[in-house]
Amino acid sequence: MRHTKHEDGSGRFTVDEFLAPQQIKSYFSRMAAKFRQESHDVADEWDGQAVAEQDAYSSACGHILEECRLIHPITYDTYNLCELCS
Repeated sequence: MRHTKHEDGSGRFTVDEFLAPQQIKSYFSRMAAKFRQESHDVADEWDGQAVAEQDAYSSACGHILEECRLIHPITYDTYNLCELCS
């Protein structure tokens, strides 16, 4: 901040605008904490979406398997050949 200049060579900041090292450190510390909180919130949202998608997928798979399941492995027309044999 102290050494930055405009194109004409004049100083970009006045002496009273200079920041102390502690002020700069505090600023970046606050920004990092805010970024961590936002990224944590986004991760929670993604986890929630993933759980919802997995539930939908599981219920769809279960429904399809129930509809397509084999009732009895050895049948012909409406006759259960295993029962007829025994």
